[in-house]
Amino acid sequence: MKGEEINLIDVRGRCPYTDILLLVSGTSDRHVNALAERLARVASDVGLERLGKEGGEQGNWVLLDLGDVIVHLFYRPARMYYDIESLWADAPQVPFEAPSPAA
Repeated sequence: MKGEEINLIDVRGRCPYTDILLLVSGTSDRHVNALAERLARVASDVGLERLGKEGGEQGNWVLLDLGDVIVHLFYRPARMYYDIESLWADAPQVPFEAPSPAA
């Protein structure tokens, strides 16, 4: 299961409550919720504590607060509507390339 349009934004020194924003798009409400559940499990497995979770009722948007990383998972139309990237247009984008699945 893969998210789409993954974007990491470095907000260190620009935002008092986190260092990195991770934005990910899903192709449907079910996809967004499944991505959020999977990401929460992986974060826990690597020792990141989930400090909070918002959204998910409709599947348009889920926010996971992992402390130094805030994750926004969006259904594509909601991501376009909220356009969080434009709020942080002056912040550095961190290159991200998803790992290839094992053959």
